[in-house]
Amino acid sequence: MYQCKADILRLEILWREGGVYIDADMVWLHKDLQDVLDLCKDTGFFCGFEPDTKDKPYSVIGNSFLAATPKHPLVDMLIKYIRAIYPHKRPYHGVEWVTGPLAYTKCISHTKMPWTIPPQIWFYPKFHYVPNPDAINLADFPDSYAFQFGYTCSGLEGWVANSIRRCTLDSYWLDKCPQLKDLDWPLGKLAAFPKEGEAPAGGGEIPKVIHQFAFQGQKPDRWIKTWAEDFVRENPGWSYKCWTSMTELKGDYFCCNMYNDQPWQMDSMAMRLLSLEVIYRHGGYHVPLTSPWRKDCSSMPALDEGSAGLLDPNADGSIFGAEALSHGFAEAESLRIVGCAKESPQCLEKIRRIMMMDTRVINERFLTYPDSVAAYLDFPDWTRFLGASEMWDLCNHPASERAMLAWSYDSTVPCYRLSDGHRGLVKESQQRCIVVTDPELFYFKSLIDSIPGFISKLDQECGSWQVMLIALEYEAGLEGSVLYKLNTATGSPNQKYIGAVFNSGWAKLIPDLDGVKDVQGTFYSSLMQQHDKLRIHVGCEKFTHDRALANIYRSIPSITHAFKVVANHEPPMDFDSQERSGNTLKAFKNGNTRFELQVDNEHRATYRGFNEDGAINSEIRLVDGHAGKRIEWLKVFFNHQVVLEKHNVNV
Repeated sequence: MYQCKADILRLEILWREGGVYIDADMVWLHKDLQDVLDLCKDTGFFCGFEPDTKDKPYSVIGNSFLAATPKHPLVDMLIKYIRAIYPHKRPYHGVEWVTGPLAYTKCISHTKMPWTIPPQIWFYPKFHYVPNPDAINLADFPDSYAFQFGYTCSGLEGWVANSIRRCTLDSYWLDKCPQLKDLDWPLGKLAAFPKEGEAPAGGGEIPKVIHQFAFQGQKPDRWIKTWAEDFVRENPGWSYKCWTSMTELKGDYFCCNMYNDQPWQMDSMAMRLLSLEVIYRHGGYHVPLTSPWRKDCSSMPALDEGSAGLLDPNADGSIFGAEALSHGFAEAESLRIVGCAKESPQCLEKIRRIMMMDTRVINERFLTYPDSVAAYLDFPDWTRFLGASEMWDLCNHPASERAMLAWSYDSTVPCYRLSDGHRGLVKESQQRCIVVTDPELFYFKSLIDSIPGFISKLDQECGSWQVMLIALEYEAGLEGSVLYKLNTATGSPNQKYIGAVFNSGWAKLIPDLDGVKDVQGTFYSSLMQQHDKLRIHVGCEKFTHDRALANIYRSIPSITHAFKVVANHEPPMDFDSQERSGNTLKAFKNGNTRFELQVDNEHRATYRGFNEDGAINSEIRLVDGHAGKRIEWLKVFFNHQVVLEKHNVNV
């Protein structure tokens, strides 16, 4: 009801006042809207087509961004059209058909009246179902004026309501807004942060307790056992505590508004604060899941001398040694390990500095992945051979985190991630290592599965090989994974390099990447220029078609499988002809549109199928990745009505 009212009200106001209407779920990207007004001054009416629909049989006019002069006849026509159809359509159709975009499309798309259509990228650069706006990098859309994050009933209000959990609320805000003290958050209530001079005395030695968080179903038992069994057995007097349920953690916290009892609802900052509050309350060490214990850690990389610390309590300088325990506070920054005595003043100060967004604390240097990923990720219970001893993540991209951890765990090989300023650390590796520079690798499971075989073949046939580049090649005239020797300094123009495997001692070939903006270009051009001096091979996944069409064809079996598993529905996939435009495929049967399928650069497949009479049959957004496939949304229609709808389902 309120969606309809909002749709009608925007037209009433534009009719009376004129001007620009913008939906509340659109964010302005700091470009001058005067350009928009200048563009439509000849027609007096401005609106665009929704993403991926312009110039197609199922084109849809969006009503999220509208501009009009007062008393414009098209606005008048829309108001009168909606008033006429409302009592007839509203009982049977969704909002989009009655007062929303589909009503606009029906009313004005075939009129002879002039109106201004902007480039789609201006206001709809991507399809506007984005349940997690944090996943969008707005800098990727330099030509856009705005970005839309939702649509009617998209559930975006849940993200808005949850946004406050990412705001730290210190005593200042509790004093200014006493009602905050009485609010119930998922774990409890907000605790007032001690004012200066009121903090507990705290102090004493750090208790010999290891704390870890593991909230998922399939836990990384091999990593957990290194602490719960191996470390405790080797070091008498130590104990282990794994927090596996948010119920155990119920209580009042300084940052209680940031903590959530639902999976994947806490970012790295929230998990970091929660871990500090837990050890502040109980005492002991917090050790991330991604830092398994090894007694002999002399080969463990360090960002600088001593920054990683030693994990053997009996070794000099160990973070778990007697000297560190007696200080009441200890930290191995790069491994995210922090220990403190109960109610430690140093731990309290660290919490305060993070709450105040102190850049010296926020921008610390880490080699391991945060618990915001590892504590929720389901890990496989099987293992497989990799053929390398280390993995390095140079992507600096959220898309690589889950995939790298899952790959590291099932291969029983440690992985490290390096941000700008510390990428040079990989050059010091003396182990056979895999270096990933592009998260696109993780969308091609067959290529990942081929890497151990490639390495084994090089060992058998080439002996002291040096480098194997990992690549994708399109329009190659064949399908499959192949291994070959690089013979040119450029490679194929249809090739994309996404990683490399360095034999023991040869990571030194990696160029200096600190401060480099084009990591991809610098990394591979430096290596390929030495192809005549080095034994460089390429492990490549080849495709018959170009990149966009190859990804489209790859997605069809996955979409069919997703509908079958989740909805027991068979989407229309039969066709006798097709048209292709960029990354979009339109398939036809007997001259009618059978389905439309688009796969974007992040391997998100958007499918919409139609019945033979032209009515919509089903639609889906499916996300592909190394950690599995996930349905962002799925709908099945019957007689123009949604009969089944699913959101955020793993398949």
